[in-house]
Amino acid sequence: MPRFLNTWTGEFEWHNDPKLTTYAVLSHVWRDPNNGGEQSYGDVRRIQATVQNSRPSVSDTAPSNKDRRQGGSVFSHPELSDKIKGFCKVARDAGFQLAWNDACCIDKTSSAELSEAINSMYEWYRLSDMCYVYLPDVPDGDRPQDPKSKFRESRWHERGWTLQELIAPERVEFLTQSWRFLGTKMGLATTLEQRTGIDFAILTGRAALDSVSVARRMSWAAERHTTRVEDQAYSLLGIFGIHMSPIYGEGGNAFRRLQEEIVRTIPDQSIFAWGDSFTMRSLATRGHDRFDERSPGLLASSPHPFKDSSDITLVTPSHLATSLRLERSSEDVPTMHCIFTPNGVRMRLLCLPLVGAQHALEAFREVEIGSTCAECRRLGHADTLAFLQCQNRLGHLIALPLCRSREEGGSKHGLYIRTHGQCSDKWHRSYRTVALPKETLVVLLQQVRPAVVEVSLLRYDAHPPIPKSLRSNVVHANLDLWSGYGLRNQLVFDIAPHSIYSLKAQGFVPSPLRVARSDRAIFLTTTLTFNGASRSRRAPPAIELGLSLTEVESWDTKACFSIKGVNVTDLGSDDSLCINPFAPDTARHASTSGLSNVGDHSGGRISVFDRFAHRRRTIVHSEYAVHSDGDWEKDPRGCMVRLLRVALEHPFASPAGRYTSNLLFSIELSEEHRYTSLIESGPDGFLSENDGDGCGDRTSVYEQDNGVPSLPSPRAPAGDGDVRYATEESVEGLRHENNALRAQIAALSSQHALEMQDMDRKMSAMLARLDALTGS
Repeated sequence: MPRFLNTWTGEFEWHNDPKLTTYAVLSHVWRDPNNGGEQSYGDVRRIQATVQNSRPSVSDTAPSNKDRRQGGSVFSHPELSDKIKGFCKVARDAGFQLAWNDACCIDKTSSAELSEAINSMYEWYRLSDMCYVYLPDVPDGDRPQDPKSKFRESRWHERGWTLQELIAPERVEFLTQSWRFLGTKMGLATTLEQRTGIDFAILTGRAALDSVSVARRMSWAAERHTTRVEDQAYSLLGIFGIHMSPIYGEGGNAFRRLQEEIVRTIPDQSIFAWGDSFTMRSLATRGHDRFDERSPGLLASSPHPFKDSSDITLVTPSHLATSLRLERSSEDVPTMHCIFTPNGVRMRLLCLPLVGAQHALEAFREVEIGSTCAECRRLGHADTLAFLQCQNRLGHLIALPLCRSREEGGSKHGLYIRTHGQCSDKWHRSYRTVALPKETLVVLLQQVRPAVVEVSLLRYDAHPPIPKSLRSNVVHANLDLWSGYGLRNQLVFDIAPHSIYSLKAQGFVPSPLRVARSDRAIFLTTTLTFNGASRSRRAPPAIELGLSLTEVESWDTKACFSIKGVNVTDLGSDDSLCINPFAPDTARHASTSGLSNVGDHSGGRISVFDRFAHRRRTIVHSEYAVHSDGDWEKDPRGCMVRLLRVALEHPFASPAGRYTSNLLFSIELSEEHRYTSLIESGPDGFLSENDGDGCGDRTSVYEQDNGVPSLPSPRAPAGDGDVRYATEESVEGLRHENNALRAQIAALSSQHALEMQDMDRKMSAMLARLDALTGS
C-alpha cells in the first residue's frame, strides 16, 4: 500500500492497489547527509502541518484555482526541497496527479513499512506509468551517445538501488540537472547496454528477466555500490523475485541469505559460477594470471565476485549429458537440490575424479616456490571436477574444482571449492572455476568417467572483518614522504602516547624516538627498558625496536621493522625478509627464520605500501612473539611469550594544540601467555599437529613444515565398516608403536636440551659483555 504525493496539493494520499493507480516514480541518487541529504517523510509532514496551520479557516484549506495553477501552497513553502518540487512539477506537467519518491513517501521510522517497501520496491517501479531519472551531474545539451559523455559518467549508473529502477519500469525518461528531457530507456538502449552490461532485449522488454542466467544478472550489480552493506542484497530482491525480511545490522550475511533463497527458488546452478576461471585448453596447460578472493566456499560474499560472470549461460540436462557421453542422456543428470546444514551444503553433482588422469592433476599444479601461506598449508590440491549446468560464451562447460583439507578426515564443513598452484603470503595464484573446452573433455573422458556423487561443500568462508584502523579513511590525507620540496624534513615522528601509558603498565619505558634521515630513507629507533619492581621471570635488559622507510619506484615505500635484544618469532604476514638497516655493515644479515638471537639484529619482513595506504590510520604494522626466559623446555605444549605489535600510524583525533606529530610509532606489548601456533590452525579453528612447535624448537613458524618431524597418525579402524575388538596381536603392535613414539620424543627432548645448553652459554657470555660495558 504505497503512499503517494499529490502533485497539485503536495499532500500525501494512500492508494491500496498500485495496479489500479496511475502514477509516476522518481529514480535518483540520494544526496549525502553532509550536503543536506534528502527530506524524509517526517520532514515533509512537518512542512504540510505548518502550511495547514497557517491557513486562516477551514473553508480555505482547499487550494484555490490559482493555487492549483501554482502547484498547491505546500510547493510554495521555502523549506520544501527543490528535488521534490522539480519532480512534482515535471510529473504534473505530464498530467500525473500522483507521484512516488522513495525518500519521502516511505516512513522509515516504521520497521514494518520499511520491510514492505523493500520487498515491494521492484513491483512499485514495474507498475508505474512513468519513471523519471533525475541526473544532477549531467548538464543540459549532453549527448549520451558520446563515449565521454557526462551521462555515461553519472553516479546514477554506479548505485545499487538504481539497477532495478532501470530494469523494472516499462517507460523511463532521463532528465538533466535542470529537469530537461535527455532521452528514454528505449531510445538509449544501446548506450545503456554498453554502460551497464544489461542486455538490449531486457531493456527494451523483448526478453524476460528469468531468461538470463543468475550469474549474468549478478554481474550487472558487481560494480555497483550501496551506502549500507545489507542493501547489496536488498536492492536485488526484485531482480530475482525473492522476498525476505531485511535485518539491518547483519552485514554481509544479507547477501548470503539472498543466495540461499535464490538456490531454493531458482533452478540455476550458474549462481555457483563466480570468481576467476581457468580455461584448461590442454592437459599440459600450466598456471594462469588471474587472482580471486581466496574464498573456497560455495556462496559469494558480495556481488563483486560475479564481475566476470556476464557470459555464463545455462545448458539443458540433455546437452550436459551428451557432452559428458552419458549413456542414459538427461536421466543421469541430477536435478538441483541443495540442503543447507551447519556442516556444509549437501547436493548431488556430476563429478569427474582425476585420480586416473595424472596429466590433468599435473595441469592443476605448479611447483610451490618459497613459503606457502597458512591457507594452502591446510588445503590439498583439487582431485575432482564437479560439473555445473552452465557454460561460457565459447561453449566451454564450467566445473568446480573440489579439494579436501590435508588434515585427517577433511573439513567438517564440507569440501573446498578451489585449487591453487604457486603461492606465498602475499602472492597467490588460484582459481575457483574451470572452463573445459570440447577437445579437453575428449581426452579426459578417455581416461576417467563421470558419476553422480552426493557431496558436502563448504557453505562460505567467513573471513575476519578488516579492523577499522586498516580501512581507508578520507580523514587521513595522503602523505608525500618523498617529496622533492623538502616536505619530508617537516614530518614529525614520535612514539604514540597511548603506547607510553600501556608500556608503563607492563613495566617498560621507551626512550625518546630517534629519527635519522637520508635522501631516500627514514630510520626510526627506540629502546624499551624494563624497570618493573618484581621479576617473576628474568626480563631482557633492553629491547631495541627500529623501522626503516625506503623510497621505491612509483611513489611506493618499503617498510621494514627490526628488533634487537630478544628472541622473537615473526608472526607477520608479509612475504619477504629484509636486511636490518641499523646494524653495522659487518653484522648485517637476512634472517631465514624470523628468529633473532640475543645480541643480534633481526631481519624483519618487507612491507611495500603506496601513498594511498596513508589514508588508513595504521599505515604499516607487524607482529611478533617475544620469548621469555623460563621453563618452556619442560613443557612441550608451548612456551611463555609476550605478543608484540609495532606499527606506523596517524594520531588519534585530539584537541587542537595538544599533539602535533604527523606520524606515530605505536608499540603494544601483552602480558606473558603460553604460546601455541595459531598460524597452523585448521579450517575449523582447531590446532594442527604442529601446535607449539614454533616455540619448542625456537624456529620460525615458517620452517615448521620442513624442520619438525610429525608424529604418526593413529591407526584407522578396520575397513568394510567392521568394528573389531583389539586382539592380543594388535595390542602388542600398539605397544611397540607406543614405545617407538616414546623413543622418538626422548630423542627430540635430548636434542632440544643440547640446543638449550648451547643457547644458555651464548646468553651468559653476552650478559657478561653487557655488564662489562655497563660498568665501564
